[in-house]
Amino acid sequence: MQAPIIVATYLSQHFYQTYKVITCTIEKNIDHPTALICGESLEELATGQVDLGFISGSSYSTIASQGTYPVEPLAAMLFQGAWEPLLQRFGPTSIPLVVVAKQLDEALKLCIRTTLCTIHTDQLAAQTLRKSAIDRFIPITSEAYQDTKSMLASIHAQGVFEQTHQR
Repeated sequence: MQAPIIVATYLSQHFYQTYKVITCTIEKNIDHPTALICGESLEELATGQVDLGFISGSSYSTIASQGTYPVEPLAAMLFQGAWEPLLQRFGPTSIPLVVVAKQLDEALKLCIRTTLCTIHTDQLAAQTLRKSAIDRFIPITSEAYQDTKSMLASIHAQGVFEQTHQR
């Protein structure tokens, strides 16, 4: 029996049922067991306890700038309405995304990304997405966060976060 892909949500628990439908759709489409949990700490991503995570774009930018998290962005969530102008103005940190463990098999990552980016065409999943005001997912890579990662790395190097937390 295959070990399940552990999926954690670090976003609002209000949308847990939506994340569950998304996770079940992934399981169905890739023919691999999954398990959805409510994440307690992003450290679960760093230590490899979680294979796939729903996180905020700003959380990804922060952990990516530290360079200690073995995850990469897979797909970004676009909500119903005018998200394109927001994305253009504020960049990818303004939207939630799905990250994947770097050690996960590349073919499996591709299948999961494909499922996420086509999930809005699945009748049951689309209905659930609409109830949560999610329009669709779009593919995204770490390159989209490069400017933000560089800026945050510079801030870390200057010790700004450490000084702020000592106050």
